[in-house]
Amino acid sequence: MTKTAAQFGGIFVASKRLGTHLIFSYLCVKIVTIINAALQLFLIQRFLGFYSNGSASRRSLQLGKVTDFKALNDLSYSENENVEGYGFGLTVVNHIRSGRDWPETMLFPRVAYCRVPGIRLVGVKNSYTAQCALPINMLNEKIYIFFWFWIVFLLIICILSLLLWLTRMILASKRKNFIKRYLRLKGIHSLKGDELKQNDLNEFIDKYLRADGVFIIRMLTINSGDIITGEIVTELYNNFINHYHNTHSIDKEQDLMKPEKIGFNNLV
Repeated sequence: MTKTAAQFGGIFVASKRLGTHLIFSYLCVKIVTIINAALQLFLIQRFLGFYSNGSASRRSLQLGKVTDFKALNDLSYSENENVEGYGFGLTVVNHIRSGRDWPETMLFPRVAYCRVPGIRLVGVKNSYTAQCALPINMLNEKIYIFFWFWIVFLLIICILSLLLWLTRMILASKRKNFIKRYLRLKGIHSLKGDELKQNDLNEFIDKYLRADGVFIIRMLTINSGDIITGEIVTELYNNFINHYHNTHSIDKEQDLMKPEKIGFNNLV
């Protein structure tokens, strides 16, 4: 059943016996990384109140999409609440580009009202409302802007990397050309290649190396370079020709010599 599923699912079926366990695990790690980055963006905006109706952050998010002040004033407050924004980072960039400061955007205010304990008079505790400076919000704003754009950058890189690895491993032509390149460097496989060598190459990639083997060789190329990778691929190919290929060729010949294969039953 696993073999049948692998024929249809390819590398999306994890199986050590079929040689797809490593690449499947690697792709799962990339998918989890993408989900984690997207969740981090969501939590940042949730923490800042961009998804809370009536909040100053939500109001600023809507303001960040409108570049015309007159058009903004023509909209009521409730209508602005229903306008979808770009996101925290792009909203801040649009505010900076439009010259809006925090009193208008209400993002990370520098001044706020706070209750200050007063002098105790006649047993009554008095308190006063005063303006308090919040210089720490200047630092908080820069930190959140940096984190937002950094996570977006990582998210884009992870998505592109996932698509690249899917292309490398799903397309059979990509796998064969990759291995063939190192065999050509060692002069084992000619540029055109006769039919016998082409069959050997296909069997070497599909049945001997399989998806996990090609994946490991690609990792060797990234971390060790072409020279070392070429030597390893050459040794693997020679081992395939000397042992694996010859053993399987004998098994095929013995299988063909069985009476039911050559039609002895029909001759009786």
